[in-house]
Amino acid sequence: MRAPIIQTLLRVDSDESWRRSNRGRSAVLYLVVVLLCLVASTVPKRGEALVDNLQRFLFDRQMQWLQDFFPRPAAVEPVLIGIDESTVALFPEPMALWHRHYAQTLEALTHAKPVAVGMDIVLPVRSYENILPGIQIALIRSLVAIEQHTKATFVFTVDADGKPVPIHSSYVRMLGNENFGSDQAQKDPDGVARRFAERRLGDGTAEPSFAGQIARGLNRPVGEGYIDYSRGGVIQYIPIQQVIGWLQDANDAELKRRFDGKVVLIGFLLKDLDHWELPVSLAAWEPTSVQPGVVIHLQTLRSLLGAGLIAAPPAWVDWVAIFLFGSAVWVRSSVRRF
Repeated sequence: MRAPIIQTLLRVDSDESWRRSNRGRSAVLYLVVVLLCLVASTVPKRGEALVDNLQRFLFDRQMQWLQDFFPRPAAVEPVLIGIDESTVALFPEPMALWHRHYAQTLEALTHAKPVAVGMDIVLPVRSYENILPGIQIALIRSLVAIEQHTKATFVFTVDADGKPVPIHSSYVRMLGNENFGSDQAQKDPDGVARRFAERRLGDGTAEPSFAGQIARGLNRPVGEGYIDYSRGGVIQYIPIQQVIGWLQDANDAELKRRFDGKVVLIGFLLKDLDHWELPVSLAAWEPTSVQPGVVIHLQTLRSLLGAGLIAAPPAWVDWVAIFLFGSAVWVRSSVRRF
């Protein structure tokens, strides 16, 4: 049995339609204005409105739902060569002196002939020839060789103050600025990397990105939009020492099987270095949504080299939607139909 109050609210007099209820219509309009004022009062700055938070939440849930129940393959699946804790334990030198290891990795890739190589590792700021003679020339030779065999792209990064971290001038002169891109990712107000744009963090000026430079090298368009985190499955990687081992064993067959005709990324996977918050967990070795930066670049390339980024609707669509929802208060109908 329905409560008397509910019965009263649901009772509709056929002679008393909603269009004649000026009092009810005015009450709804006043309620809409009050709600808008309340929402506006909770917005400290652009991008942090309640509706923005809801949009981000729904985007994350949608990406995870698609990954779980409707996984879709990426048109181009980059191969990841990773530097993990086992690499640090194996290589005897400090990371600043890993010139020869990087040179051997690039040399191994010249045997496999990938279509593109992206090195998400900032090239050294010094030669360190006074410590280990010959390490700089070994790296330079490998850079020249990889440039002759495929399109190679390297990153530059920024320090805590947002200033570019310097790279040894010999590498910059030899490779050219067009072979470098920023390793920074766009962050939403909640700190999650959902969008891709070639803009400098902080002031928003145009700046080439690491993934964007790789896509340009493959003659693919580069725009702005949301990264499609539903494309491609869980990301695996090949340890860098394994690639060097194939080179030392002259196992060209394995190198070609793994990398021939592929887009290859090389990056750090260390737990305490260069991690970002993502909408979903993609890395098989990282069960949380906090992922290595190279994972963002890989997922961005899945979008740029495939179906493209997810484009946000133009601003006029938002205004039309607001008008349509707002105009619903003028619908001439009974309370039940309204």
